[in-house]
Amino acid sequence: MIIEHFTSILKKCLVLFVVFSLSIFLTFGATSYQVPNGASNYCINEFGVAKAVTNACGKDLFVATATALEWLDFYTHPPGCATVGGSTYSNSAPFTVGSGTYTWTVPACVTSIKIKMWGGGGGTGVGTPGGGGAYSTAIYSVSPGQVLTIYVADGGSGYLTGGAPGGGSAAGLGGAGGGGWSYVQTPVSGSLFAGGGGGGGNSWGGGGDGGATTGGNGGCTTGPCATGGTTSGGGSGGYGNYCSGGAGSLFTGGAGCADYGFDGGGGGGGYYGGGAGGSGDYMLGGGGGGGGSSIATGSPSSVSYIAGSGGTPGGTGDPDYPGGSIGYGGGGGVYVSGTKGYVVIKY
Repeated sequence: MIIEHFTSILKKCLVLFVVFSLSIFLTFGATSYQVPNGASNYCINEFGVAKAVTNACGKDLFVATATALEWLDFYTHPPGCATVGGSTYSNSAPFTVGSGTYTWTVPACVTSIKIKMWGGGGGTGVGTPGGGGAYSTAIYSVSPGQVLTIYVADGGSGYLTGGAPGGGSAAGLGGAGGGGWSYVQTPVSGSLFAGGGGGGGNSWGGGGDGGATTGGNGGCTTGPCATGGTTSGGGSGGYGNYCSGGAGSLFTGGAGCADYGFDGGGGGGGYYGGGAGGSGDYMLGGGGGGGGSSIATGSPSSVSYIAGSGGTPGGTGDPDYPGGSIGYGGGGGVYVSGTKGYVVIKY
């Protein structure tokens, strides 16, 4: 009986020793990481294992290795005060200064990003407003270190020139340029586009708004008017009794057709661009260009589009929309340019 009792005590002591030794190893046996109290998505990266830790435990945490992070909930007090992984999209990488092409490197620990973007507004020719840019948003899977390419749309000029990239240009008197498209390309997961608004024509035809999957049609007095781009093809050029506007194509809005008469507006850029308005005489005037299309390619989630409307960009209610200087078609007047687009990456 005494021997059995002694054996039982010995087994219990052995178990306690193993547990104590394991805890010592987890705490001191490898590189130790300190996660400050109150830290949110604090990144720990060891031997290619990256984890984001949020600490609401009321004290600093000391973690032995990155591979042990999954066990935080089991040895922190109170239980559940520390969490591992998961993106809250609380950080922002905005692309707003000027317009053009940028690159962005995915930070450590980031495996998912939410992209929001606005296309450029179309310009106003003579009295006819340009279309507003479209809004697009989607979530993409990424890997730390990947480099994304970002294009920020320019607005269409109030006189002839389309906004880069892809806004169609007018060719003559009174025609305004179409707005450019905004775009983010991931290395693996796909790309997101937001279409630009069409340019206004001379006197009679307003530009079509940048669309969700189909851009808005331009205005005109005698049809057919210029149509918006879709996800499978460019918009058609509008009719004019002098000449008809050019059709939109992949990434590019249609161009105006003549340097005489009252010219139509250029098509908005997009995944497929809108058609340009036709060129007419003083009775018919020039037609407005069609808006460009938006699309999310690859394998995104939570995809949403909002088309522009009446020269106002889509998505102005989004909390990340920066204000009234983004995505608007040129207002009423003579030769008023549309405003630039905007891109923000949440991670």
